Amino acid sequence: MLRWEAEHYDRIWEQNELRLRSLNLERGRQPGVTRILVLGDSFSWGDKIARTRDTWPYVLESQLRRDGHRVEVVSLAKGGFTTVNHGERLDAMGWEFEPDLVLLQSYLNDPLPSGPGYRREGERWLYRLWPLLPGLHDRLDRASYLYSFLNARFAVLQGRVRELQDYHALYRDDFEGWLAAQKALAGMASAASERGVPLLGVLFPSFSVASLHEAAYPYVGVHEKIARVHDELEIPLLDLREALAQRDPKGVAWWALPCDAHPSQEAHALAGAVLAEWLPELGVLARPLSAWRSGPTRAKGKQRFALATSLEAGGQDERTALSETRCGS
Repeated sequence: MLRWEAEHYDRIWEQNELRLRSLNLERGRQPGVTRILVLGDSFSWGDKIARTRDTWPYVLESQLRRDGHRVEVVSLAKGGFTTVNHGERLDAMGWEFEPDLVLLQSYLNDPLPSGPGYRREGERWLYRLWPLLPGLHDRLDRASYLYSFLNARFAVLQGRVRELQDYHALYRDDFEGWLAAQKALAGMASAASERGVPLLGVLFPSFSVASLHEAAYPYVGVHEKIARVHDELEIPLLDLREALAQRDPKGVAWWALPCDAHPSQEAHALAGAVLAEWLPELGVLARPLSAWRSGPTRAKGKQRFALATSLEAGGQDERTALSETRCGS
């Protein structure tokens, strides 16, 4: 994985002092331009997506501009960040960009233990997996595609030998991480409401599953629990599972690499396109900020959105992948 990253990323984060993978970072505002702020983890940052412009925040920006909207997207996404981390980043620097709209991307591992100073546990806290060659892992992962592939297969083997926890464990009502995530989400909702800025949620499904169809997807209950919390806080939520399932229900079809279950470039393109349909429907691009506080658009926070794209599926790229491999986010 590390070799792929060294050879393919555009490394745009090295061109700004904030070390952010964002095409727009000017603090000053352009008159008449709607500024969208994105908070998210590696699914928004674009893990294994070579070009920043192909990540969903900038697919969204491009599509909205083609549709005649004057917008710019500032991405504060960071791989591994949790809901607690997003709340801290929004307070620390997000509001300095004076956004007109905040998009908060969520994933199923968001309740992982987190704390101040952007502290958070990775998925290894949940799965307790070991690398194939612990002492040489970093060096080999940086130099060898073959080692990365074999290490991913070793992770699958560990999962078969040992009963591993899955994401359900993070959503127990008494789990400290889930309680902290809800508190952080409520804090962001309150801060956005005070400023009259719409806060909207975007939820990605797990791609480490056999099927994204509702009848077979193992985390439907988790999605519903996340949606209920958003409903209670009046945060409109776009659940991307249905749109992805309608295009291709196989989770592995959306993998970025044969041993990496991050969303592929096609998944980013679809997410950006669906969002570009959803935001104008909510009316959040055209309305003044003051109207969001009391207007009917705010009431739509009581609804749960799971929109399917109207785009043609087009040709299906040939993809080779390992359906059971777990890859970190």
